Amino acid sequence: MGKTHAGCPLCGGTRNTPHPDYAEHHLVRCTKCGFHYAVIEPSNEELAKYYGNYPMPEKLSPITAQRYDEWLRSFQPYRMNGRLLDMGCGAGMFLQRALAAGWESYGTEYPADVVDRCRSKGLKMHQGPVSTHPWPKEYFDVVVSIEVIEHVPFPLADLRVLVDLLRPGGVLYITTPNFNSISKWLLGKTWDVVCYPEHLSFFTPRTMHRTLTSLGMEKIQLRTTGISFHRINIAKGKPTQVNGVDSDEDMRRKIETKWYLKGAKAIINGLLNFSKRGDTIKVLYRKKG
Repeated sequence: MGKTHAGCPLCGGTRNTPHPDYAEHHLVRCTKCGFHYAVIEPSNEELAKYYGNYPMPEKLSPITAQRYDEWLRSFQPYRMNGRLLDMGCGAGMFLQRALAAGWESYGTEYPADVVDRCRSKGLKMHQGPVSTHPWPKEYFDVVVSIEVIEHVPFPLADLRVLVDLLRPGGVLYITTPNFNSISKWLLGKTWDVVCYPEHLSFFTPRTMHRTLTSLGMEKIQLRTTGISFHRINIAKGKPTQVNGVDSDEDMRRKIETKWYLKGAKAIINGLLNFSKRGDTIKVLYRKKG
């Protein structure tokens, strides 16, 4: 096991209270800023063991490809130099869509074999943490972090690096689990998003907004959307697949083909966003200047 945090990784506060539902995952709440984090920083040995066989799928579903293309279209108004960075890009599937759309696509990742495979696809890669990157400040039009920031023990430090890499007027797009989500409320102790040493930092819409504005970013959009049937089925011991297809993906396919399901999805997501209870926080913020 690694060392204990000296203070909150967002505000530096030294007082915290253990979360009663997730004590085995070392989860605490900072009494100064309200941020939830694992008070124990995993050792290199723990991380190597956990991530040794971590899945990095290279097959992209048509629906996910469509969503990626929608994101890229939303980034188009902020395109000047045409450079885009994906922190923790995995197998580079989003970056491949960006490359096909004409973006100069950069990524960071840890495993050497994954980095090599991404490079073979025409992606410009850095192996290791984003803090050791080789690029000059204000180099990118767009920086994205897709379901990554919850994995890092010092999210403020990484977010500061991402903001420094953005040119003035560039945008930062982040998705991460919502600690105030409806799934957490429904599942309580069985909500498996809290999982040491995989997930270490847990944002709410409030803590995310406060952090980004403190770094000189201004809000374009902050939403919370979605609910994971797959995660709920796991917690309740129910099957997670429908005819060999992941339950979430099965639902996505049905929604894409039924107009009334699309309407229902829009209404539900509207309610989840209004209440800030959606499973995923999605933010698009612009760098001032």
